[in-house]
Amino acid sequence: MNDANIRQKKLLAGVLFLTLSAVVVKVIGLLYKIPLINIIGDDGMGYFNSAYTIYTLFHMIATAGLPVAVSILVAENLAQGKSGKARRILRITMLLFLGIGSVGSAIMFFGSRGLASAIGNSPARHAIALMAPVLFFVCLSSAMRGYFQGRQNMTPTAVSGVIEAGGKLVFGIAFAVWANSRGYHIAVVAAYTILGITISSALGFLYLWAYAVISNRKEGRGAPAGVKGQCCKHFHSGCEHTDDSESNRSILRRLVKIAIPITLSASVLSLTNIIDLAIVMRRLQSIGYSEAMANQLYGNYTGLAVPLFNLPPVLIYPIAFSIVPYISAALSRGDRNTTRNAISNAIKSAAMIGLPASIGLSVLALPILTLLFDDDSAMAAAPLLAILGMAIFFISISAVTTAILQACGKEKLPIISIVAGAVVKLLSSYILIGTPGIGIVGTPIGTLLCYITTAGLNMYFVVRHTKVMPDLRKAFVRPLIAASVCGAAAYLTNRGLIAVMDFRAAVLVAIAVAAVVYVAMLLLLKAVTQQDLALLLGEKRAGKLKLMGE
Repeated sequence: MNDANIRQKKLLAGVLFLTLSAVVVKVIGLLYKIPLINIIGDDGMGYFNSAYTIYTLFHMIATAGLPVAVSILVAENLAQGKSGKARRILRITMLLFLGIGSVGSAIMFFGSRGLASAIGNSPARHAIALMAPVLFFVCLSSAMRGYFQGRQNMTPTAVSGVIEAGGKLVFGIAFAVWANSRGYHIAVVAAYTILGITISSALGFLYLWAYAVISNRKEGRGAPAGVKGQCCKHFHSGCEHTDDSESNRSILRRLVKIAIPITLSASVLSLTNIIDLAIVMRRLQSIGYSEAMANQLYGNYTGLAVPLFNLPPVLIYPIAFSIVPYISAALSRGDRNTTRNAISNAIKSAAMIGLPASIGLSVLALPILTLLFDDDSAMAAAPLLAILGMAIFFISISAVTTAILQACGKEKLPIISIVAGAVVKLLSSYILIGTPGIGIVGTPIGTLLCYITTAGLNMYFVVRHTKVMPDLRKAFVRPLIAASVCGAAAYLTNRGLIAVMDFRAAVLVAIAVAAVVYVAMLLLLKAVTQQDLALLLGEKRAGKLKLMGE
């Protein structure tokens, strides 16, 4: 087996493992949200998600760029045989994140009252304050994840994510039940719920730290990864075990140079979500809703529609996550053929996953919500989810193309795309939410328009700067036809069965039928090739599954 095949199999293993863990995390997340909504209601979810939205901005500012930068530099150095320097990059990043996490947490904790007032939801200040420690632990975890990502070792990232999700489920629900039983105000109950996230993030960091320590011991006490048997307790400039003499300051400058554009890209979208939150709260109040009612509508939207909207893209994020070090290493070796294939396959995979998810979630929005949540809440969230569902395809393309541009050294270009999308989102949300008869429905419409803009511009930049143009028929047209038939099958099956069986069984059968129809249509239209199977299953297994017409 040649080196290219080994690298491809390593990439595939990482993607599959991350995908599996991401699905597990999202399932645990749903198991967490369903009882949580029953405990704290739409009001509590409004306070909870207000704090989480603000936390996300600080989280993105602190962690969006540096882990990606770490993974790129680590992948480059490992491709060049400089394993000691790759280990030193982790130590520098850990110290940097220790400071960033401490400062960010302090700002959130001591500024909680001002932040809550700024978004027009003052009772959320308790939840914002208790969300602050989460940022500290997540910063440290992000540094380690970036390092392991650069080594294309996705195991610690995947396992730590499951640990965090499980801890949030157990401790979060336990604190919510306890606080609710004491008769605290619902805003305080929502704040206690966030203590579960703090504990879970600490557990996730402890796992990553233990994994790193054990890995070092296996490779040689204190030695850099890949330098077995050497003893190097201090990774400083000029150390004989660091593979070169580049100073820590020079490494830090390179990290920051890569990280800043990526951080700006992610922070723009997070800042947009905070501004959008303020727009939702204030514009709803401008057309006659009270602060409490506006918070309830926002809680329904973010507690029911948004979690389901976020579920399908978890199948895309592992591809985006893994493709960065893979393409970076290929470019470092000058392997243009591997780079072109990786870009084309990533975009095609995003389309094949995003299209059926978009159409399926839109046509089955109400049945799926009714399956999981209270009927009244589900009815209110259904039109919002139907619109959000259409955005899944565009967010999938946006995520993958952003990763491609970052890996190719064009990390500044996604900033343009995201800023353009953010402007479209804010303008459309402001106009639509303040329009009687539209109200909260304007929020998902703004999100849809945002991701259409971002994905379109990103695709343009990818084609222009990488000179890789995916086959439109194979990457988009055929999957779209298959997904459309899949959506029609889901809708008609659910409508037909709901009269003869329990509605819960009807929607589950409809989803299963849609999945079978989609796979059948992909094969019939030859949207999946033998080469795709070889990538997904390996050449030996793929050889046993000859496709029609090949």
